[in-house]
Amino acid sequence: LADRVSNKMAFAQGAGRTLVEFRAGKMNLTGTTVKPDPRKGMFQLIQDEDSLVHVIWKDRTTQQTEHNLIVFPGDATFTRLPQCTTGRAFVLKFPQTGKKLFLWMQEPKEDKDAEYTSLVSSILAEGASAGGQGGSGLDQSSLLAMLSGQSASQATPAAAPTAAPSASAGGSSVDSATIDAMIASIAQAQAQGSQSQQQQQQQRAARAAAEAARLQQRKALETAKRVLGVTDQATPAEIKLAYRKLALVWHPDKNSHRLEEATSKFQELSNAYNLLTSPA
Repeated sequence: LADRVSNKMAFAQGAGRTLVEFRAGKMNLTGTTVKPDPRKGMFQLIQDEDSLVHVIWKDRTTQQTEHNLIVFPGDATFTRLPQCTTGRAFVLKFPQTGKKLFLWMQEPKEDKDAEYTSLVSSILAEGASAGGQGGSGLDQSSLLAMLSGQSASQATPAAAPTAAPSASAGGSSVDSATIDAMIASIAQAQAQGSQSQQQQQQQRAARAAAEAARLQQRKALETAKRVLGVTDQATPAEIKLAYRKLALVWHPDKNSHRLEEATSKFQELSNAYNLLTSPA
């Protein structure tokens, strides 16, 4: 078990931090009805090394990730669907784009549904800090004790374990996903503990600046698409055609009766076109 934990910790140090996860399948919207996808799935909110939050859904059987969306605070909401009376259905909404991801809960018991909903909603509204410490206060000996079925008070808090618990010792079991989340939290806590407070402050400031820049860039792109009346899936040719049509309408030479308005609008169209066609 000690080797298993050490290997997983080495992996977790290069991975994101799991803020919340639970078993949930997808549902497909057909007209006004949602129908469940029978596959076994996993829904996760993960914080990457840049402190950005990712919404992830993956197939638990194939371990293939089908959705990996970066979300900023306030981008999305997560609620239960009271209209569904035959199961436990939820919807992740992106109000700005109209995108929706429908889920059906696959956790065997319903007692934690409200807790999951509240935690996901808080993280989506406030960012990763709303997820709390997520168990980052556990050291390796506490983790080993938990995996072997001991309580936290039975573990020796400061000393490393001298031997791994026997597999035949009994006690409660912990699933692999929970182990991964716990180990990721421990690895993060250890990495933070090796840095000075000043370094941590500098990193937080740099990550906040990067997140703000990404948010500003994304909003600028959304505004540019709205100005030209194109969708997220528009090709370069479609963007160019939309610009030419609007430019003909608003060219100052053709709008002497409203020259100031046309000049401003034409400049706005040109800026939007340049932004959408410039290299990333």
